[in-house]
Amino acid sequence: MAADDEWADSPSNGHGSHPFAPEDIQVERRKIGRDVLFVVSGGAVHIGAVSTAYPQGSEIAVTTVSVPGHKEYLLSESAAQRAAKQLNCTVTVMMGIHYDDLTPTQIEEVSHHVFERFEQALHSPL
Repeated sequence: MAADDEWADSPSNGHGSHPFAPEDIQVERRKIGRDVLFVVSGGAVHIGAVSTAYPQGSEIAVTTVSVPGHKEYLLSESAAQRAAKQLNCTVTVMMGIHYDDLTPTQIEEVSHHVFERFEQALHSPL
């Protein structure tokens, strides 16, 4: 992801001022019947992308919807696929993260925090 991605948008995008603070990234896990919903947020919380993955034969299929200009789908798709494979059920990952003026290194740090927290949530009991 480059610095001009959605996570690097200026405050004029309607999110307000949100300096880089990846420690505020949160992952919530909720059981929805036999399926699982993960909500991943940080900075200016919003809905940037939603990915749903589900077993289909011996494969894991995934469908993603993203808001134009948002790059969260780059993380939500792989997270949903991983969780659906591990949990053997339908998994939806809703993600919205925004910090102002990120560098490419900071974007990588955000990605690292997202996957670290996602793994914790994936392995935590419901």
